[in-house]
Amino acid sequence: MNPTIARLRDLMNGHDAEVMSELFSPDYRSQQPAHPNRGFGGQ
Repeated sequence: MNPTIARLRDLMNGHDAEVMSELFSPDYRSQQPAHPNRGFGGQ
């Protein structure tokens, strides 16, 4: 498994959103075209 994906999996399983958010750049933007109200951005 890709080390980044493995780390994300482990952090998700740890249920600590603050620590997990540190994997994302502050200017990160999630876009879900099929579900436009589910997008989010930043940490």
